[in-house]
Amino acid sequence: MMLEKILIVEDEPLMLNFLDFRLKKAGYDIRIARDGREAEEYIDSEPFSLIIIDLMIPFVSGLELLAKKKQTAYNKNTPVLIISSYTQKSIITEAFSLGADDFIPKPIDVEDLITKVKILLNKCKIAV
Repeated sequence: MMLEKILIVEDEPLMLNFLDFRLKKAGYDIRIARDGREAEEYIDSEPFSLIIIDLMIPFVSGLELLAKKKQTAYNKNTPVLIISSYTQKSIITEAFSLGADDFIPKPIDVEDLITKVKILLNKCKIAV
């Protein structure tokens, strides 16, 4: 059985290591992008089961990444989980209008993260 592949887009090393460790421990195949440009390269070149995006990342913002994802061949329908310490309602609303599927505020609760990842991956399987 192939592991479901998740792209994590996060620039803060401690958060990135936390997400990488927890999701690998839960049985997922993880790719890491430390900024928006690196994330664009991944999104343009290979399919993912789920993309986790921090809104505040260098070079290309999380919101810009959401808008660009819709135009890619591989990932236009890939579910997106937004993570951010920036919880201003208008920003979150904009993220959802650009195609985000769910949101987790930082600091992240591990059980909440794993539950939301499973839900989004199951929705994706049902939609196919």
